[in-house]
Amino acid sequence: MEHYFPVKSSKRRNSTAEIKYYLQTDTIKCCLHHQIINAVRGLALREGKFNLHGFDDKLIPNERNVSSSILNELKTSEGFVLNMLGGCAFAANCLRNIVDATQRSDLLGFRCFEVSLKKGKSNSDLFALFFGFGREDMDDDSEWEKHLYAARYSVSEIRNRVAHYHKSAIENIYNITDFKYRENSMCSYTDTKFTTALQNEIYNTPKALSLQLMTGKVLEYYPKEKLVSFFQKYKFSLYRSVVPFAPGFKNIMRTGVNYQNATQNSLFL
Repeated sequence: MEHYFPVKSSKRRNSTAEIKYYLQTDTIKCCLHHQIINAVRGLALREGKFNLHGFDDKLIPNERNVSSSILNELKTSEGFVLNMLGGCAFAANCLRNIVDATQRSDLLGFRCFEVSLKKGKSNSDLFALFFGFGREDMDDDSEWEKHLYAARYSVSEIRNRVAHYHKSAIENIYNITDFKYRENSMCSYTDTKFTTALQNEIYNTPKALSLQLMTGKVLEYYPKEKLVSFFQKYKFSLYRSVVPFAPGFKNIMRTGVNYQNATQNSLFL
């Protein structure tokens, strides 16, 4: 409690040397220089985003044909795609441990992947831990290698597409149907066991969602009738733009800190 609701300390005072430093001409020029750079960079990013999504090029925000709901949807979509970068990093690291744990280069590169694959150090048990099947479930080594190629290609393509984000990045990610298998050869994901695994994941989605709701104790906040009405009204999505069912404990505690340290409201002094 003392950490989140500390006793107020006296205000920090700058020393004479610090005051002299901040009032120097060079210091002020440097601060203004960085502020202008940040403002120009922010404007360029914002205008580039509007142009990327096909909105008009009016520089006055109030005259744009963009509503707050559209901006919220764009932010949510971009956040979802950017969050996939973390998933790609995790997937790439796991794939390296499966194919060649000693490889220090980028295993998602096709040449590097083939060099590691030829070492014959693939870990079938670790592969099965993630996908539910391994080398023993394959007919031969060729089929086993095909699944490793398929895993490499999917992670590589998703990483490349989300790293170079564009407005159709999400649609393109879920439209990947084929993968590069060896040199100048393409195969379909429908010819792999990944298709069945994905279908099983989709089939178990309602069970996973219900487990998440139970874990979050949603029924303690909302009656069953309201939840049924909610899910009938809104379609399922892989990302959300609404607030969680309940705020986190740490967020509440941080709010308490703000109240404790407030200086403009006498109720919290």
